[in-house]
Amino acid sequence: MTGHLNLGIDENNAHVQFSGTYHYHGLPNGLIHKNGHENEITLLGYAADDFALYSNIGYMRAHDSISGLKELKSSYRLKIGTRPTGEDGPGGEFDGRFTQDWEYSEGLGDLDEFNG
Repeated sequence: MTGHLNLGIDENNAHVQFSGTYHYHGLPNGLIHKNGHENEITLLGYAADDFALYSNIGYMRAHDSISGLKELKSSYRLKIGTRPTGEDGPGGEFDGRFTQDWEYSEGLGDLDEFNG
C-alpha cells in the first residue's frame, strides 16, 4: 500500500496471491459498502482472538454513542532518518516499506498502539 511495489491491488485494497488466496492490505472498501456505509460504524468481522474488527469510523468519544461519529486516525508516524544497514537492517530512508519504518506516538491519533 506504500506504492513501492505493484501488488496488483484492486479497488478493495486486496489482491490474489500465487496460491489463489485473496487477501487484504487495507480497508476492504467493497465489504464496507455491502455491509454498511462509509459514514457509519461497520462490523467487518472478528479476529482470531474474538475481538470485533470495524471500519475506520468510530465515536468521537470512544465509549459515548451519542458523541457523534468521525474517521479514526492511527497514532503511528513515519520515522525520520535512515534505517540501519547490514545485519540490523536493509538501510535506506524510512519510507514506509517496512513495519520498522513506523513508530507509535501516543495521542497523535485516535487509536492505541494496537490500532484499537
